Amino acid sequence: MPDREYAPDIADDVLWSNRMIEYDDRHYEAYTRLLDVDEEGVTRDDMARRILGIDPDDRPERARKAMESHLACARWMGEVGYRFLVASHNLPSRPIQGPINSQPNVHRCISDPVAR
Repeated sequence: MPDREYAPDIADDVLWSNRMIEYDDRHYEAYTRLLDVDEEGVTRDDMARRILGIDPDDRPERARKAMESHLACARWMGEVGYRFLVASHNLPSRPIQGPINSQPNVHRCISDPVAR
């Protein structure tokens, strides 16, 4: 398995904005994966290693800082930021009904017109 599954060019700290920025658009897949594995109880070290591609044994401070900022941004994307993504791709927005685990093909951050 490659060291980094989802996210190329991971920043040490996510830049914050009240809107979605280009970095968010490039990394939304990593954000959704972080949300999924966080809910599953995966450790922060494993998330940093497998999703962000940062080895917490070699760079513990960078891994901690990157995990905190990316997970916070992922949560923002799941609550607010997804609206910008939906609008920018002209996708129909619809609420997710029931527990997320009951709909494995639906990501929290984007509307999935195929899953309707």
